[in-house]
Amino acid sequence: MLNENMTTREAAAYLRVSESLLRQSRCTGRKTTARTTIRTEGPPWVKCGALVRYRRADLDAWLDRHLVVPDVLVESPSTDVPEKNPAIVDRPITDVAPDVLVESPTTGGL
Repeated sequence: MLNENMTTREAAAYLRVSESLLRQSRCTGRKTTARTTIRTEGPPWVKCGALVRYRRADLDAWLDRHLVVPDVLVESPSTDVPEKNPAIVDRPITDVAPDVLVESPTTGGL
């Protein structure tokens, strides 16, 4: 069973992120890479003197807040058959730039 209060190393292993990401998000809210500095909202932590601990419930809640659900398919309310998302517009092939159209080597056509 995992400890409810984790060190930075244990929390990083639990989240499968680097310890550096957690340290930097605690200190500045930013993660610096060789190319750029990006905003990184890290999970909440507990500070007791010099000790930093992460609670497993807080880590799980942080993961839940960052869950991304693709909306490519939207469930139809009347049936269980998924339908296309109305935000995605199907364009006819005539809208594609001419230089994008390439002959198929197997059929000889488009």
